[in-house]
Amino acid sequence: MSKLLLGTICGIIYGGLSVVSMIPLTFSDKKAALIGAFLNRFAIGFVIGAAKLPVPGWLQGLIFGILLSLPDAIITKDILTFFVPFLFRELNAVKPALIISLGNTPTHALLQTRKPISALRGEFQSFNGIKVMPTYNPAYLLRDPSRKREAWEDLKKVRAVIQSSLDPNSQRV
Repeated sequence: MSKLLLGTICGIIYGGLSVVSMIPLTFSDKKAALIGAFLNRFAIGFVIGAAKLPVPGWLQGLIFGILLSLPDAIITKDILTFFVPFLFRELNAVKPALIISLGNTPTHALLQTRKPISALRGEFQSFNGIKVMPTYNPAYLLRDPSRKREAWEDLKKVRAVIQSSLDPNSQRV
């Protein structure tokens, strides 16, 4: 069996299972969510079954990059719309002393803002009286290692707040 055929079969099976598991869920645009989930899982199954395409390496990387990232962009808004109320309820119940928000998507959902992470990171924000430190997503840091120093500075600020909260003479965060 050729690798392309094996990849296609794996992709269809993996994509189909993903769609079947999502049927009971509700989304504002269910068709887009199901198509996005199928394409995402199809791409992963395809990569598993056929790791080598008969195209130049740069084109193979471009194809896999588009197949693996585009579907996530399609369903991100629906997933956020569905899960954010649960997140808010849990955060209000648990009342953590501190939250580290990794990347644009969770930071936008948590802080209800559209400001880019580059404008928000480095300074504590507030969610219902809880300190929030927005910083870069680790996946972004892998793509742009020059931002690691900024993320490290953010984490050092978090560490300082945690250490000060452990000091019996200081007030709780």
